Amino acid sequence: MDISEATELIRIDKITGTNAQTWCDFGCGTGTFTLALATLLPSGSVIYAVDKDEKLLKQIPDRYKEVTIHKQIVDLEVNDLPLPALNGVLMANFLHFVKLQGAFVEKLRTLSERLLIVEYEDRAPSRWVPYPLGFSALQNLLRGRGFTEIVKGGTRPSRFGGEMYSALAELDSSQS
Repeated sequence: MDISEATELIRIDKITGTNAQTWCDFGCGTGTFTLALATLLPSGSVIYAVDKDEKLLKQIPDRYKEVTIHKQIVDLEVNDLPLPALNGVLMANFLHFVKLQGAFVEKLRTLSERLLIVEYEDRAPSRWVPYPLGFSALQNLLRGRGFTEIVKGGTRPSRFGGEMYSALAELDSSQS
C-alpha cells in the first residue's frame, strides 16, 4: 500500500482541523501510515513514530508535509512509553499482534481519548495476523473499556485477501 492509499483509508473528518495536534503511531514499521497521518494533520503537528525495529524507523523522515516526526524504539508490549498529552493514537496493522488486547487498550486510555485503528475484517488467525480483530470484535473490545463512539471509516481490499478497515474510537469523557 502506498501513502495515498493509506491516507484515503484513514481519512476521517474528526482527525483533521486547523490547530496543530500531537499523535503517536504505534507499530509504525516503515511509516506508511505515519506519513498518511502527517498528510491529514494540520501544519505544525507532531507524530511520535514508535516501533521496536530500529532499521524500519530509519526509513521514516524527521519531517513530512510540515509535520515533525519523532522516532522512538520501544517494544510496547514490554515497556511503557512516556509521551506528552496526545490528540490521538494510530495503530495500523498493529493490534492484531497484541495477545492481551484488552489490557493494552486499558493502557492506551491513559495516553489519549481517541484511537484510530486499521485492521482486517473477517480474517482467520495466522502467523501474520495471530489475533484478528474484525470491526464487530473491535467495537466489543473498545466499548468494554469506555469508548462509546466507534465509527468505521474507510475500507479497501487487502492484497493478502479479505478487506482492511479503519475505525475511529473516542473515549466517553466521563470515563477518562
